[in-house]
Amino acid sequence: MKKLLIYLPIFVFFIQIIDTLINGYLSYPRAFILIAIIFFNIVFKKNRYDRISKILIIFLIYTFIISIFSSNYFITIAGYFSTLVSMTFYILSYNTFKNYNDFLEFKKWLFWIPLIFLFDVVIYTGFHIGPGVYGGSGVLITGDGLHHNTIYIGVLVIVLSFELIKYSKMKLRDIIFTFFVIIIILLSFRRTAIILIILSYFTYIIMGNKKNVIKYLFGILLLMIATFPIYRDPLINVIEARGSRATMETGIENTSRYREIVSITEKNLESTDWQYRLFGTEYLNSFDTYGSEEFIVSADRILHTDYAVILHGAGFIGLTIYFMFIILTLLKSLQCIKVIGVSNSISIMLMSMTFILIGVTFSGSLLNITFRTAFFIMLGALNRISDDEINRL
Repeated sequence: MKKLLIYLPIFVFFIQIIDTLINGYLSYPRAFILIAIIFFNIVFKKNRYDRISKILIIFLIYTFIISIFSSNYFITIAGYFSTLVSMTFYILSYNTFKNYNDFLEFKKWLFWIPLIFLFDVVIYTGFHIGPGVYGGSGVLITGDGLHHNTIYIGVLVIVLSFELIKYSKMKLRDIIFTFFVIIIILLSFRRTAIILIILSYFTYIIMGNKKNVIKYLFGILLLMIATFPIYRDPLINVIEARGSRATMETGIENTSRYREIVSITEKNLESTDWQYRLFGTEYLNSFDTYGSEEFIVSADRILHTDYAVILHGAGFIGLTIYFMFIILTLLKSLQCIKVIGVSNSISIMLMSMTFILIGVTFSGSLLNITFRTAFFIMLGALNRISDDEINRL
């Protein structure tokens, strides 16, 4: 089972990259495989459930109930299965990776996931398939399979590299591959992904063993400086392309995601419909349901941020349950810091995972099965190993 959970996100990631080339024909076979794995392991195996497992189950049960009231089952149920699949893998992972030696299996991600990043760039940029990032010229071309929320999976690789590179038999290769992930994310100019990388490195610098931090960062920074002339022009071009898409107004208060969060929050708080305030409406089917005079949107635009999707679609109850999941993840990180030490690698990775979870909640990843499956497998493993470490002390 360990090997299955290690290679499954790699397989799903690769399928998504290929699927972009063939107009999505692999989406349903991929979903069937994932659901079959979950069904077999949840129904036929005895599992152990921690507090996070239980709150995720409560969230899935609650959102299933409110999904019954959707006006478009095709959209809502398809989206619901995406959340069901990714979140349930937390339980499978929690019951599979039971000690630190098990966790070392994640070393394989340091090679295979960056390799898929490179494969994507070679295919799309090398053969000029599709538009460039933000429609610019002279920029990276990544295809929909990597350019959107899937790219967050690269941040998970970076977090793993803090600890697992030292256990690698090919340290130089894995440092170089991690560097390639950083550069591809930088050239894709996904702002949330870049912020999450910065937060993860900041966490590592503050919490980690200073000798290890210096050795690791020296290698990455040396590569970035030495190769800057190679990626300088694409970086400048993508910054210009991004700037040309922005409005004349500046500041976070004018970005669509910020306005979306504010608009949905005000809509919920000011509503006189208590059912909407508590339970929301049209969970995962937000087309043409949330626009206002202050936030005018087209009928075919869905909500982008997880926060807004849950508050608007599942109401205050749904958002409260989901925030409990985030709080429990944070508390687990703080417990690890208190019991097994601030510089312990598990503490560092768990805190980084907490920042990633908070970041994507206000950016958007709820329906991205590729990133979310990898995230919940990694989080489940870290939490089970942290329990093992804490119980041994």
